Amino acid sequence: MLIDLRDPLPARDYRCSLMSLPLAFKTRVDTIPAQVPYLHADPHAQANWHRTLGHRTRTRIGPTWSGNAQHVNDRNHSLPLHLIAPLLELDQDYLALQTEVRPDDQATPDVFKQIRCLKLQDLADTTALVAELDLVIRVDTTAAHLTGALGKSVWILLPYDPDFRWMLARADSPWYSTARLFRQACLGDWQNVIMSARNAPKTGVFGR
Repeated sequence: MLIDLRDPLPARDYRCSLMSLPLAFKTRVDTIPAQVPYLHADPHAQANWHRTLGHRTRTRIGPTWSGNAQHVNDRNHSLPLHLIAPLLELDQDYLALQTEVRPDDQATPDVFKQIRCLKLQDLADTTALVAELDLVIRVDTTAAHLTGALGKSVWILLPYDPDFRWMLARADSPWYSTARLFRQACLGDWQNVIMSARNAPKTGVFGR
């Protein structure tokens, strides 16, 4: 049931804010309900992307290097396109999962031409496209959680001071078994993050 914030609450036995539910359920790291996938793409939308992408000849990777420019924390978790160039050097198909490509990114044609940009209508459309990919590499946006919930392989590029859900000093996520985390070693050090991802073992992702 969805309730508008402006509407009165219906009759209830208990009231608990969403972010307090883990405390109410006494959830620990080892008891987080993390069986994936628990989200699925619309089969018709996925079929449309399947036709659009055509015959698969190489591993399909979906990079995302920036989020919503209006987000209060955008300057910490987004990065310019040219910085991810080392991730685009492999002989694979790169399909951008960007809803917006910023002007500065389009001004780096030597990098931009390596990526196929597709028009995404909404989050449901993004979900269907992710379902057709082998690996998603992205900064910390809503769709990072979406990809994990779909049970798809996702490499998440994190700033030095990440969102609390990614915790600290670990390369995996207790919420998403298919996620790998690459963290800044110091504030603003994206080069270290990119090269760590570039040199990471590709077992289970590449060499289909």
